[in-house]
Amino acid sequence: MNQIYSALDIATWFIYKNYAEKKENQASNDDYEVYESLTHLKLQKLLYYAQGISLSQNDCVLFKEKIEAWEHGPVVKSVFNKFSSKGRTEITIEDVSDANIIRKIESDTKAREV
Repeated sequence: MNQIYSALDIATWFIYKNYAEKKENQASNDDYEVYESLTHLKLQKLLYYAQGISLSQNDCVLFKEKIEAWEHGPVVKSVFNKFSSKGRTEITIEDVSDANIIRKIESDTKAREV
């Protein structure tokens, strides 16, 4: 992984990935609800885990921003500023603007695998 992304880039990828998996689940008429809504709190935790996995498996950061320790868990401030207004409601693809990053991350095997 040569590319270091922004935390918002990785967050956008998580949002699109969640959306795609939910659509796939609906298309297969699967009654088993595996894919839940992606909330702001879940997104922060996913970023925390992804950064840790990248550091342990690839010996480099996935995104450049610092993760801060807040009362309710890890927080990347730029992602907090972007999505905190959503509160406990689902973050949807309509809440993000740049779909080009999806292709970039999808083509980066190490980032995608993290």
